[in-house]
Amino acid sequence: MSFDYTGSFSGSFTGNLISTNGVISSSAQLPSGILSSSAQLPSGIVSSSGQINYNTITNKPTTISAFQKNSITANITFRQETFPPISSSLATRITTEEGNVDNLQSDVSALQTASGSFSTRVTNIEGAGYLTSASAAAAGFGSGGSTPAGTISSSQQITDLGFSTTDSTGSEQTLSFNDGTNALSISGGNSVDLSSLSGGGGGGAGLNITASNEGTPLSKIVRSFDFVGNAVTATNDGNAVTVTVNTGSLKDGIISGSEQLPSGLISASNQITITESQISDLGSYLTSVPAGTVSGSTQITFSGISGTPSGLVSSSNQILPITTSSITDFPTEVSKSAASFGFGTGGGGSTDITALNTFTGSANTSITALNTFTGSAISNSQTSSMTVATASYALFAISASHEIVTEVSSSHAVNADTASFVIGHVQTSQTSSMSVATSSFTTGFSIFDGNRVISNTNLPAGVYNTNAGTSGSLTQFIEKVFFPNTVPSITTNGFTIGEFVASGSVIGTATATDAEGQSITFREASSYSDDFFKIASNGQITLNTKSTASMNTDNTPGSGSHPFPIEAVDTFAGVGSKTLYIRVTPNTPPVWRQTSVGGSIVTTFTQSLNENSVAANNKVRVYFTDAESDTITIGSGSAFVSSSFSITKASTYVQLNQITSSLDYEVTPKYEFVLTASDEHYGSGDDTESITYLPFQIAVVDNVGPTVNDQTLGSINENSADGASVGSITATDPTGDTITFSNFTLKEANLDGGSNITSSLGGNSLYDPHQDPFQCSSAGAVTRKNGVYLNSDVANRYFYQVTVKDAFNSTSDTGLIRINIADDSATSITDNWDNLYIIESATSGNEIKISSNGRTGTSALWSSGVSQRWEVKSTGNLIGLSSTTGSSATLQLASNLSGSAYSSGSTIAVELTASENGFETTKQYVNQNIAVVINNAPVPSFSNTSANLNTNGARSGSTISTISFTDTESDSLNHGSFTFTDPSGQLNAYKSGDTYLVQPKNNLSGSTYPMTASIKDTHGFRVGTTKHSVTIASAPNGTLTTNGTFRIIESAESGAHIKINADGRTGTQGDLGVTYSPQYNSAAVQAFTSSNAAIAVNSNGKLTIGVNISGSSTGSGDTITSTISYQDQFNNIGSDSISVSVVANQAPTATFSEIGANMTASIASGTGLVSMSISDTESDTPFSASFSGPNAGNLQFVPQNANSSSYVIKTTGTINSGVTYSYTASVHDNFDKSTSYKRTITLLDPVAKTYVYGWDGGSAATEATAIASMGDSGGDGVGIEAGSVIAKLQSGSLGTTFSPTYVGGTMLLFGSSSKTTLSDSNATGLSSFGYINFSSGGSKRLVVVFPSASNQFGKPASMYDGVPPDSTGTAKEYYVYAKDASIPGTIGTGVYYFDTENAVEGYSRWGMIFAEGENTNNSRYYLMPDSASAP
Repeated sequence: MSFDYTGSFSGSFTGNLISTNGVISSSAQLPSGILSSSAQLPSGIVSSSGQINYNTITNKPTTISAFQKNSITANITFRQETFPPISSSLATRITTEEGNVDNLQSDVSALQTASGSFSTRVTNIEGAGYLTSASAAAAGFGSGGSTPAGTISSSQQITDLGFSTTDSTGSEQTLSFNDGTNALSISGGNSVDLSSLSGGGGGGAGLNITASNEGTPLSKIVRSFDFVGNAVTATNDGNAVTVTVNTGSLKDGIISGSEQLPSGLISASNQITITESQISDLGSYLTSVPAGTVSGSTQITFSGISGTPSGLVSSSNQILPITTSSITDFPTEVSKSAASFGFGTGGGGSTDITALNTFTGSANTSITALNTFTGSAISNSQTSSMTVATASYALFAISASHEIVTEVSSSHAVNADTASFVIGHVQTSQTSSMSVATSSFTTGFSIFDGNRVISNTNLPAGVYNTNAGTSGSLTQFIEKVFFPNTVPSITTNGFTIGEFVASGSVIGTATATDAEGQSITFREASSYSDDFFKIASNGQITLNTKSTASMNTDNTPGSGSHPFPIEAVDTFAGVGSKTLYIRVTPNTPPVWRQTSVGGSIVTTFTQSLNENSVAANNKVRVYFTDAESDTITIGSGSAFVSSSFSITKASTYVQLNQITSSLDYEVTPKYEFVLTASDEHYGSGDDTESITYLPFQIAVVDNVGPTVNDQTLGSINENSADGASVGSITATDPTGDTITFSNFTLKEANLDGGSNITSSLGGNSLYDPHQDPFQCSSAGAVTRKNGVYLNSDVANRYFYQVTVKDAFNSTSDTGLIRINIADDSATSITDNWDNLYIIESATSGNEIKISSNGRTGTSALWSSGVSQRWEVKSTGNLIGLSSTTGSSATLQLASNLSGSAYSSGSTIAVELTASENGFETTKQYVNQNIAVVINNAPVPSFSNTSANLNTNGARSGSTISTISFTDTESDSLNHGSFTFTDPSGQLNAYKSGDTYLVQPKNNLSGSTYPMTASIKDTHGFRVGTTKHSVTIASAPNGTLTTNGTFRIIESAESGAHIKINADGRTGTQGDLGVTYSPQYNSAAVQAFTSSNAAIAVNSNGKLTIGVNISGSSTGSGDTITSTISYQDQFNNIGSDSISVSVVANQAPTATFSEIGANMTASIASGTGLVSMSISDTESDTPFSASFSGPNAGNLQFVPQNANSSSYVIKTTGTINSGVTYSYTASVHDNFDKSTSYKRTITLLDPVAKTYVYGWDGGSAATEATAIASMGDSGGDGVGIEAGSVIAKLQSGSLGTTFSPTYVGGTMLLFGSSSKTTLSDSNATGLSSFGYINFSSGGSKRLVVVFPSASNQFGKPASMYDGVPPDSTGTAKEYYVYAKDASIPGTIGTGVYYFDTENAVEGYSRWGMIFAEGENTNNSRYYLMPDSASAP
């Protein structure tokens, strides 16, 4: 993994750090003879920190960038894995190691002498355990060894140099992290916000702070920086943290300059700079390095020791970078004698390390003093990517890098963030990647200022006039401008899948974004070795094996998941990486639930059923569900052998059905079986535990039988009908089962509680009632048997015993039932009469009536609430009954009354008797007289024919009256008895059915005529007679009528209609009529005659002129009279006079209409100017016309049709400019009547065209911003922008399509036409351009350009944008209405006037109506006055 890292870095590493760009980054890589002192440096090399003024150094690191954060993570992760914390005490650990001295000594000796590979020797040493003091002596340390001159040989030397072990000021500062707000705070009051950084949080195993480049949070254990003193401070700006070294306020004992250091000591990596040219001659600088010099702290690592061996190099400041070419044969060099490294006797050391056993110095004090040392460990202007390849090749090394920061608590010393002391046993094959600081502190380094605007105008847009904002090297500037690239960002976090998903299944698609919009391909990270999942280049992720819950090897996100690291690569090879977490949801077996699929989970189930449970489905349901929605298989874990039940399996439940009609608790008290529910993975064998068993029990509940109590049902009438109900016996069953009643047996019958008389009852008659008259149904209903007798006077109490039981019990219960017999009382008898009548002509069967005529209305009725036996007795046995039994009876004649001795005025006596079923106690009696009433004679009546009671109608054969008859009893007439008498002898009566018609023998004159008629009915009791008379009126002769005032025009000729209109020529024709009052028998005029031949009249009364008026002496103002005689169809004759007025003939008239299209000069000779149309009231054609007046010679009449009713007035010459002609036009009709008109014709100067544009440039929201985008920001005609729309219109583009360079876009010409007016008050203005289609080629703004001329009407002074009409109204204010837009309505517009550089179509002043916004409509646009409603 390679990082582009710039800035400072601090951390601890051991092992072989190999630079990918060829730079040596660790003394562990160096062979013998490496520089260890500044005295060995060539001329020109910085040898003292005193040569460097920190405050003048440029490009110093000030913030922690995202990549620096990643490097910190890599460093800490390496140390966390390489050096796990050791929990036992320091003394215990040293004692343990002392026990391994012998093994260590032999291992060291083997290292010095063995010829095997270095890896093998290191492995052998590691296998022997930690070094002891004895083995350390063998390595050249301790009292027996010697340290080369100029080398710091113990931590005591560092203390002697003035390094302090404690902070005397007590100014500790703590940097803390808040989980809730993601904020860092410093105890001094400052705060830092790292919320936008990807990842972050605490590290593991006692680490101070951890960041991640994966974008996911890590564990949070310790989140504090401990700054001792005021040498280091921290501030924040946004997401950046700035760490500052305050060199001006160091504590006592802190080295601040090389003058405090021993001679020859390199105090900072800033002093060490090697160029590539120097690297090639590196060998020449190595000759003076003393043999056996430890060249870097990376060779020595301590962990938890109590003292520092003498002769130990204390700082990596002594390390000088070299190229990898120097270590090509490093393993070979290492295999040489260890003495070349200063170990053993050959290197000035000794194999005797017993001095370590007696080491008495304070290791904690020395180490703490060393911790306070602060200095730059590595400085190089190049970026290095270093890999810790294998285990440390040196047994002892101080792993100080950039800075060694003091830990306040000694308990932190084992795992210090930037200084670690460990002893030689380290883990092998650990790999970490980090970035080495590239801050340039070297003297003479050139900084390129890229934080400037690029001013080269030859460069393309996007480069020219931009600022790269770099302040580092020229390389940074070039990379920023020409090769920018941001690695893709993976946006997907993870997926969740089920267990046992088949290999090859798609689980989802990863997505990523790229800031530069490059295409992205996906791949698996090389670190991924599980091979459970594959990702395609398009991001699709598939299973590479069947999914199982065992894949959840990570606790992220809490419930367990599988980490799947992937990478997203853009086309510039930028790689973004992220670990996706794929959760495999463990499969779970189905569960059983009660009541519903959402009900509670059950592990056993019991259902209780009573013995009375009947056969039916769905006795109960038990439900099953599966958390993964797997297919569920239902089975039985035990045999289900009962024939009483069955099971129905549905999609979500198992249903218990009862087959048997009932259950028997005594035979089978319960049924038991087991149900199983397994999912598809159980069936496939993937999950043998995915099955659930449900023990199921059906408990049968014992049934309780019914009971019945002794009870009285009530009473039943002795006269009740067969089958009459007595009532229902009451019994109860605790379980609601159906109760069966049986064994209904008579036990006793008595009278009023006396002795049992059952044996004496025979049931033969009403007086010998039945002994067992009642019955009971199985449902308990008690009724009277059919055909039995009851008599409460004999037996009025009956006692029965009844038995009850249900279908589920063999036991039963009995009860005694009492039935009372009630007496039958007499029912009242009612009648419907006060008096009774019968007509004297009645015959047998006619009913007696309660009305006084004895013939009609309601019949006499005797009735009762119950059935009775009816009897009647009467005088002469004349009266009978309609029935003798039943609830009613009607009285009627038993024989004919007509012809008997009884007639009107007679009385008939009647005696009535009623009884119930023969009971003597129920008999009732009624006595009544019936009156015999009269039968009336028929009555004649006359009905006149009123239409004939006049001399027109009273003629021979016509009926003047009709005789009809009425009979009260509707008896038939005896026509043989009819008589008719007429004193005048002028009338006859003719029979017509049951009526007689009275008719004249001849035509009657006006007079009164009396008459008499008589007749009998078929019974002949009496004669009916009626007298009558009629009056005959004389008919009138009639009255002459007219339909109006009669007139005739003076130009009329014979046969012309006389009219009632004032013009005597048109309208309704004159008409005569005759009215008759009274109008007997539809009298109507039949003929007319006229006494004057000038007035003709036909039989219908229509009037015409009988002679020519035109050309005669009769003229306007004269009157013609005549006497008119008339006669009707009855020869009645009358007469009257009429008159006709003669009226004048009217002169013709003309209308004139200017031809608008020709009212503008220039026009040619013979051009039509005015259309003239002649009309004449009388249509006296052909017409003619003539000119007179000042300009008559300039004009001519040209007829347009045969009768010359249409003319066009044309020019006689060419007209080139505006002019006004005055003339008089006279028109004449064929009757020589004429009319003259004085007129003028005004021709206007030519009208320029109006142009309609669509502009797709600019953007605007108001009238002011719209006109500004068109070139006039002030809207005042001043400072017009060059190349703008307005400038183009002014300079010659008017009337064409053009593209303005200011703002841009295209002014597309849609149409042009000369318009006399722009206003659409009459739809002749802007709308006459028709549809203007802005729907293709992008949205456009409407622009209408028009001449500001006196003959151009409808020019707006301002525009209205509201909803029309404007209630206030403003002169010359208009609005534009888009009629056919998707939402029709007013559009925002403005108006603007400008001058052109040269006259266009004769005009230099023009106006422009423009829309404030663009649209895509295909619409017609209307220019309307603001006071007008929307079109």
